[in-house]
Amino acid sequence: MRRVVRHGAKFGLKLGIKLTFGALALAGCSALDMVDAVTPRGGYSLEANQAYGSEARQKLDVYLPTGPEDDTRPVVLFFYGGNWKMGSKADYRFVGQSLATAGYVTIVADYRLYPAVSFPGFVDDGAAATAWTASHMLKPDGSPRRIVLMGHSAGAYIAAMLAVDPRYLGPRRALIQAWIGLAGPYQFEPNEENGRILRSPDGRPNMAADAAVAGAPPAFLLVAGDDELVGPVNADRLEAKLKSLGVPVLRKTYPGVHHATLIGGLGSSFGFVAPVRADVLAYLAALPKD
Repeated sequence: MRRVVRHGAKFGLKLGIKLTFGALALAGCSALDMVDAVTPRGGYSLEANQAYGSEARQKLDVYLPTGPEDDTRPVVLFFYGGNWKMGSKADYRFVGQSLATAGYVTIVADYRLYPAVSFPGFVDDGAAATAWTASHMLKPDGSPRRIVLMGHSAGAYIAAMLAVDPRYLGPRRALIQAWIGLAGPYQFEPNEENGRILRSPDGRPNMAADAAVAGAPPAFLLVAGDDELVGPVNADRLEAKLKSLGVPVLRKTYPGVHHATLIGGLGSSFGFVAPVRADVLAYLAALPKD
């Protein structure tokens, strides 16, 4: 009987969410609008539109937990996806809310997009956002806090490149405690359009598995088992390369989960999709504290 009750409750939750999404879809809302609509508004404070550069898209939002701040925890710097061509930090409040309400200062950064820039412009923006984080997120003694880089899809690519290639962050790479990639395109053969976006002007490696060198911070790779856009082979190749260099790698694959629903599972209201949030929080909690 207990199992029947639990199954029924879970089914009811899924049905309720689906009905909510259906109503929002009829109202003309996008998928991200739907996620935002069911994401709670409390439990954090927001410092929006902090400039980390002079360009219009070089801005970030800082989500701060309410209550006493634990500066022994790392700051999470998140980059969203969109094939390096689209996206807005405003659409990812659910990421900031999810992690800030769990006690982590969370930064969601915009970055310049193609065709305004191509590789490595958006990675350079990620490096600039990391530098801003290092200089603004400080402990009471004035020293910088540890940083965990995180991203989904094209944003996971940015996080990966910053973590595995020391040319982008220089000495600040020592502040990166770990990085978390969700459905990242780490090593693939670009099509014509992606080839234009990722063409390297100076011959530097433009794929994370090629760029990785020893000394990279630990990685947590989350893979959608039914990803229709970024195949699991990307994680296969990067995982193999990092492990060959002695870099700790944790990997988890979510069967039946798709490219977009993987990031949805990070939201505090969408644990029924996949335990992405629970797994990310467990990974963060297991990191050594300063």
